[in-house]
Amino acid sequence: MEASSAPVGGATTAPVAPALEEAGLRLSRLWWLWLVFGFAWIAISLIVLQFDAASITTVGVLIGAMFLASGFQQLAIAGLIQGWLRWVLMIFGVLLLIAGVIALFNPEDTFAGVADVLGFLFLVVGFFWIVQAFAERDSNQLWWFG
Repeated sequence: MEASSAPVGGATTAPVAPALEEAGLRLSRLWWLWLVFGFAWIAISLIVLQFDAASITTVGVLIGAMFLASGFQQLAIAGLIQGWLRWVLMIFGVLLLIAGVIALFNPEDTFAGVADVLGFLFLVVGFFWIVQAFAERDSNQLWWFG
């Protein structure tokens, strides 16, 4: 469905690029792809939850594979839309592909990096929960409980 604006000054204008809504309709036909990725994430989470010392390399490789899959997914979505958002998705897609290749070549370092980021995330969340508890002390009888 292409739209064009009315002629201005006797000249016709080019059709308007597909809107984000049209891209959403195109993406809705690929509903099964999110189902596949959802099952993949669940399978990977079950592997990660079985963690022992021998699975560090496996987890690093899985992270690399997920970076690659996410990179290709971003590039595929970028192919469906127009405008500045397309370029943003393409940049992130390329960055994810680069991260995936690096992760596959250094799976132990990837695991250590993700563990460091996760530890920092836990630190930040813990800090904010403590601040929130003290801020709600006067209005919440269970402020210490969270």
